[in-house]
Amino acid sequence: LINVVKGDLCLVGVVPRTPEEIQALPRDWKSIYLKTHAGIVSEALVKFGNTPSKDELYAAETIYSVSATMFYDAKLLAGYFRGQLKLFFTRGKKNWGRS
Repeated sequence: LINVVKGDLCLVGVVPRTPEEIQALPRDWKSIYLKTHAGIVSEALVKFGNTPSKDELYAAETIYSVSATMFYDAKLLAGYFRGQLKLFFTRGKKNWGRS
């Protein structure tokens, strides 16, 4: 969150990458990636979890590049928190009644 406060990173965006990782992307993907901003919460994280495949990541970043607005970012944040709450309550129920 410190990087968000400093302005180096957004709260919602595409997966952050190093300059070397960006250079290694295919030309089409690099073009899409450079039109967006990096963030902590990404479309790929919300839709596909912590370990999306390359195809899922490309699709998510493509969708985000054409859909990014404040409203869409708020929708992704809500989806992220909804998923986190679901995980919390699912894990909590499994541990109920155990000593």
